[in-house]
Amino acid sequence: MSNTQTFKRKKLFIQPAFQGKFIFWIIVVVILASVVSALLLYFLLTTFFESQSQSAHIVLKESWQHLGLAIVIGNLVALLFGSVIAAIIVLYHSHRIAGPLYRFCRIFEQIGEGRLDDMMQLRKHDELAEVAESIQLMIDKLKQQREQRVQAIKTTLNELDQLKKNGTAIDDIQPIKQMLNALLLQQEK
Repeated sequence: MSNTQTFKRKKLFIQPAFQGKFIFWIIVVVILASVVSALLLYFLLTTFFESQSQSAHIVLKESWQHLGLAIVIGNLVALLFGSVIAAIIVLYHSHRIAGPLYRFCRIFEQIGEGRLDDMMQLRKHDELAEVAESIQLMIDKLKQQREQRVQAIKTTLNELDQLKKNGTAIDDIQPIKQMLNALLLQQEK
């Protein structure tokens, strides 16, 4: 979709519920990966140290305590760092989805109010461009239908005026004209 205007978003959380859930589940995945990594290391190293414990029990026991502490601290640091980086990346990429969704909601409100003037514009790298193109196509078709109705009403009004000028006896033509004029005003808004 070619845009002549570039939009920059000023809000960090465009759709807080959507973006919050997205970030939450990514952090849950990071935590689970960290826990699985720690458990895997623990069980693999426990097996190794237990097999070696017969020869140097005291040295291995002390080494295991230091190694266990290193595994826990390393995983906590990796968890914290990974969660922060994942949250930033998810927030950035969720803008590419949440922004268009926000824009769609505003456009739908305008369409509901009968305003078909705004064009469906997204930022250059936003997702859902196909949906935006479909919405724009819908707006264009609604405008075309509106123009056809306006033209049909104007043609009917002209024909009624011609009938009146020709002196054709039509009982009470004025209420029909008033109704058509009211419809015309509605369509031209």
